[in-house]
Amino acid sequence: LTHQPCYCGCNMIHDSNEACFIQDIAEDGTIEFDLHALSCGVCVDIALDVKRLAEDGMSQLDIRHFIDATYSDVGPGTDTEMPEE
Repeated sequence: LTHQPCYCGCNMIHDSNEACFIQDIAEDGTIEFDLHALSCGVCVDIALDVKRLAEDGMSQLDIRHFIDATYSDVGPGTDTEMPEE
């Protein structure tokens, strides 16, 4: 989810769909979860689409194009770095 944007309008506080779920990962691997996605259907839908498409063998770049095309009319997107592949 690192290279996949979110279009729920959280672009002021998050930089990717991953940030909707994970606030921080400590050096020891401890994960601090962000509770935002618990009540946001757009965040969850994007994450489930990414999971499904990755399982179908799509590249991260192709998934990114799908997410942008599917959700860009929902709201402003996060400023998420494009995947290289």
